[in-house]
Amino acid sequence: MTNDVSTFILSLYKDGRYRPSTIGSSLAGLSRFLSANDHTTQFLLEIPVHLPREVKIIEIYNEKELVALKSTLSSERLTKRDTAVCRLLLETGLRGIDVCSLKLKNIDWERDCISIIQNKTKITLTLPLRASYGNDIADYILNERPLSGSDYVFLKTFAPFGRLGTASVYEIPKKLEQLAGIKKEGRPVGSRMTRHHAASFMLWAVIPMSDISAALGHRDPNVVSVYLSTDAISLAACTLPLPPVMKGGVLDAQ
Repeated sequence: MTNDVSTFILSLYKDGRYRPSTIGSSLAGLSRFLSANDHTTQFLLEIPVHLPREVKIIEIYNEKELVALKSTLSSERLTKRDTAVCRLLLETGLRGIDVCSLKLKNIDWERDCISIIQNKTKITLTLPLRASYGNDIADYILNERPLSGSDYVFLKTFAPFGRLGTASVYEIPKKLEQLAGIKKEGRPVGSRMTRHHAASFMLWAVIPMSDISAALGHRDPNVVSVYLSTDAISLAACTLPLPPVMKGGVLDAQ
């Protein structure tokens, strides 16, 4: 019957038993099945071309965890390279691949800014060079970075001293969490976590979402709305007051 296929697909979402990616991969098989018979080809029009994206709410670092992270970063328990990488990730929200691809020429020490072409979007992104991570980067370059002809800022520890890989940008923040005594099952680790953290802090600072989108290098400004889910205060401001309730014929304002 008409709408049976679309109704069935919607029911899979409502049940919550299947991820959108799982449903999407199964639709190709369903299309082939419906195409096999002249009586069922009419239902092909009911299969959606685009499925809703799965959006997960990610719990960011709480105040106690942030204190532990900052204390660990200041304790010199991490190498200078790893300290600079962690602070850069936490404060800018850069993608891991962009941190790995950062070159010496991308840092303008006179104008206090970092300018890169993002790997994902190919769009130029310019960020302020704050004293916090700027000093850490300088400390690494001057006092720990291996002698190398490489243009990349962050290099591997051992010869031939190639650029830092994306796997390391996952392991370095993970090591920071371990040293800080932070363990949270089910929460992402690495640049994905630090990206959410940086975006949420911008929201708390009442920075317009369009500016946050520009700082994070999003091609679609609407993507930033997912970070609102981590901000309980802003979410509370979006709630509507409860309507008056009648109790025994008497109006009771809630």
